[in-house]
Amino acid sequence: MFIPELIQSMLDSTRAGAFGVGLIFIYFAWMMGMAIRNIRRTMAEDKH
Repeated sequence: MFIPELIQSMLDSTRAGAFGVGLIFIYFAWMMGMAIRNIRRTMAEDKH
Protein backbone atom coordinates (compact mmCIF):
# COMPACT_ATOMS: atom_id res chain seq x y z
CA MET A 1 0.00 0.00 0.00
CA PHE A 2 1.33 3.44 -0.80
CA ILE A 3 -0.09 5.39 2.15
CA PRO A 4 2.47 4.23 4.78
CA GLU A 5 5.27 4.91 2.28
CA LEU A 6 3.81 8.35 1.58
CA ILE A 7 3.64 9.17 5.29
CA GLN A 8 7.20 7.94 5.88
CA SER A 9 8.51 10.02 3.01
CA MET A 10 6.60 13.01 4.33
CA LEU A 11 8.21 12.65 7.76
CA ASP A 12 11.70 12.42 6.21
CA SER A 13 11.12 15.44 3.96
CA THR A 14 11.60 19.16 4.39
CA ARG A 15 8.78 21.33 5.73
CA ALA A 16 7.75 22.36 2.21
CA GLY A 17 7.83 18.74 1.06
CA ALA A 18 5.73 17.60 4.02
CA PHE A 19 3.20 20.36 3.30
CA GLY A 20 3.01 19.31 -0.36
CA VAL A 21 2.55 15.65 0.48
CA GLY A 22 -0.17 16.58 2.98
CA LEU A 23 -2.00 18.55 0.31
CA ILE A 24 -1.68 15.68 -2.15
CA PHE A 25 -3.17 13.32 0.44
CA ILE A 26 -6.08 15.70 1.11
CA TYR A 27 -6.68 16.07 -2.65
CA PHE A 28 -6.66 12.28 -3.11
CA ALA A 29 -9.18 11.82 -0.29
CA TRP A 30 -11.40 14.56 -1.78
CA MET A 31 -11.27 12.92 -5.23
CA MET A 32 -12.22 9.54 -3.76
CA GLY A 33 -15.11 11.12 -1.87
CA MET A 34 -16.43 12.84 -5.00
CA ALA A 35 -16.14 9.62 -7.00
CA ILE A 36 -18.09 7.65 -4.39
CA ARG A 37 -20.73 10.38 -4.20
CA ASN A 38 -21.15 10.42 -7.98
CA ILE A 39 -21.37 6.63 -8.17
CA ARG A 40 -24.05 6.56 -5.47
CA ARG A 41 -25.98 9.36 -7.17
CA THR A 42 -25.86 7.57 -10.53
CA MET A 43 -26.98 4.30 -8.98
CA ALA A 44 -29.91 6.07 -7.25
CA GLU A 45 -30.97 7.70 -10.53
CA ASP A 46 -30.86 4.37 -12.37
CA LYS A 47 -33.35 2.85 -9.89
CA HIS A 48 -36.05 5.39 -10.78
